Amino acid sequence: QSDQVKYKHPVPYLLSVGRLEGRKNQSFLVDLWGELVSEDYPIPDLLLVGRVGYNGEQILNHIKAAKLENKII
Repeated sequence: QSDQVKYKHPVPYLLSVGRLEGRKNQSFLVDLWGELVSEDYPIPDLLLVGRVGYNGEQILNHIKAAKLENKII
């Protein structure tokens, strides 16, 4: 049995790889995506891939508060 896991996501998307941390300004991406979604721009999904680090929970809470769970994964 393979240890490899395959993930499928419909394209297009923007991929950000790295630990979720407040110091990395990922909350700026959340704000930007929120602005673009509210303006009805045809934007791709934002995939944030990485472990939750220092202040990472705040970023996840920010995504939920902005109701962007369907655009930021």
